[in-house]
Amino acid sequence: MDFMEAMKMFGRIKDIKKNVEEYRKELPDKRFTATSGSGLVTVTVNGLHMIVSVALPDDRNPRSLESDIAEATNMAIGMAVTDQAEKLKELSGGVDLSDFI
Repeated sequence: MDFMEAMKMFGRIKDIKKNVEEYRKELPDKRFTATSGSGLVTVTVNGLHMIVSVALPDDRNPRSLESDIAEATNMAIGMAVTDQAEKLKELSGGVDLSDFI
């Protein structure tokens, strides 16, 4: 690799880093919502995988919905993880950077 190619690569790495930093700033505001298979529980998480809201039916004891809550939460977090991996791959030009966010 000659000097000019190395400089171009360095510039590209700087651009990727800037784009990833901008994307990280968006994560708290991103929302991912999933509903359990039974349709009884809906959970929303943000891009940081933090639960934002949980919707439960009024006529059910929350204890009886534990598996639905876990299912919907895991689905929503999975959606967030998938979105991040796809976005990072896009930002990096196809290089998987999911371990870096």
